[in-house]
Amino acid sequence: MSELRHRQVPPEAEAALAAILAVEPAEERARLLANTISRAVAALHRLARDEAAARKGAPDWATWAKLVNASRQAVLQAATSRDIANSMGEKP
Repeated sequence: MSELRHRQVPPEAEAALAAILAVEPAEERARLLANTISRAVAALHRLARDEAAARKGAPDWATWAKLVNASRQAVLQAATSRDIANSMGEKP
């Protein structure tokens, strides 16, 4: 188990986020944040899907299956956010 407490983020991730939050202009910052979250939730969804498949019939399968469903929704929302953020600054 990680040394980090629940809801903590690794220091490297905090540093990366701080670097993104310092980017100007705001449109570029939004693009970077949206692209980052999209990649992160896609990775979470893949992990949850793979673990749920591997644990079929095991006592912890249901928890992983719930994470698959929740992360699927997060993937869809993050993709929408990414698409909107990536269109910022484009000429109409």
